[in-house]
Amino acid sequence: MLERKIGNSGTCTILCKDLTMKYQIVTRIVRLRSDTPNYRIDAFSFKDYLDQHGHIIRLLVLVFYIILRRLTLNFLNSDMEDNIKIHPNVRFGQNAVMTGTVKIGEYSSIWHNVVLRGDVAPITIGSFCNIQDGTVMHGQLDEWDTQLGNYVSVGHSCLLHGCHLADHSFIGMGSIVMNGSFIGENVLVAAGSLISEGSTFDEPNVLVMGRPGKVVRPLRDKEIQIIRDTPERYMKYAQQWLSKY
Repeated sequence: MLERKIGNSGTCTILCKDLTMKYQIVTRIVRLRSDTPNYRIDAFSFKDYLDQHGHIIRLLVLVFYIILRRLTLNFLNSDMEDNIKIHPNVRFGQNAVMTGTVKIGEYSSIWHNVVLRGDVAPITIGSFCNIQDGTVMHGQLDEWDTQLGNYVSVGHSCLLHGCHLADHSFIGMGSIVMNGSFIGENVLVAAGSLISEGSTFDEPNVLVMGRPGKVVRPLRDKEIQIIRDTPERYMKYAQQWLSKY
C-alpha cells in the first residue's frame, strides 16, 4: 500500500498489485514534487513485500533446490554410467554392487553379494565368466588393476585384489589373490589358497595350493574338464536364476 497526501486535498490511497506498478506510482509522485510542496510517501518496504509474498519466494527456493539436486544426481549417474560398460547379456544376482570403472563381457554372471570396486583402479571381466557369491574385487591406486580373461571361474567368497587371471583359469572358494599376481591359462587355484603379492603361475594345467600358494602337481583330466565345463554350466544357471543388468 502506498499513501500520498497533496496539500489540503486529502489522502489518496493506491493499492498496488506488483512492484512494477509501485515503481510507476512512485515515479509519478516524484514528478509532482515541483508542483506539490507538501507530500508524504509511506515507502513500500522489502519486509512488507516478504510478508505479502513470502510463501511464493519459499516455493521458488524449494523448486530451485529440487531442480539443482536432480541435475546434480543426473550428472553423477551419467558419469558412473560412462565408466561402467556392461554387455546386455550379463546377469546379476541380488545385492551385487559396482562402483567406478567396471567392464564386463557377454554372457558373464555376477552372483549375489559380489562387490566390484573399480573406484581406484579399473576392473575388467571378460566373456563367459562367473563371479560367484560373496566375491570381492578391488585394485591398488595408480598401480594394480584387476583383469579377468574369458571363461574364468571365481568360486564363492574369494578376494581378488589387483591381479590378472588368464583365460580358463579357476579360483577355488575362499581364495585370496593379491596385487601383481598372475594366474595362467588352465591353472586351478585350490580352495582356501593365498596367492601372495607378485606371484606368477604361468605354466598351464597345474594345481596351485597352500598359503602361500605353490604348484603341487599337474591337473588330472577330470579337473581340466571341470575348468572347461563350469563357465557353460554357470551361464545356464544365470539365465535361469539371475536378472539382466
